[in-house]
Amino acid sequence: MKGYDMSEHWRLVGIDGCPRISGTFWVTRPETDEDTIWVKSVDVTVWSEGRHHGRILYSGDLAASVKGGVVDLRRHMLRADKLADVEEVWDDMLAVIAAVAAEVRP
Repeated sequence: MKGYDMSEHWRLVGIDGCPRISGTFWVTRPETDEDTIWVKSVDVTVWSEGRHHGRILYSGDLAASVKGGVVDLRRHMLRADKLADVEEVWDDMLAVIAAVAAEVRP
């Protein structure tokens, strides 16, 4: 995982360690541990089994919040035509979102 500070308020975090999820997320930087961290996909691929093909989530396709280490990813915050692809890797996606949020701790 690599993070790049884009300002004092947010950073881009890239991940490629998960078998079926890779790409870049936009993550807000909280001022305190009690603040909500917002995570959005920028260019994230949800890969098929075996990584033969994938579905790309762009900036308007996924949005989640993390507060106190708890990920809140609601199905209505996912683009409808990509929901089934994300549901296939739901637990992995929650773990990835938690990991990228942990990259911006105050």
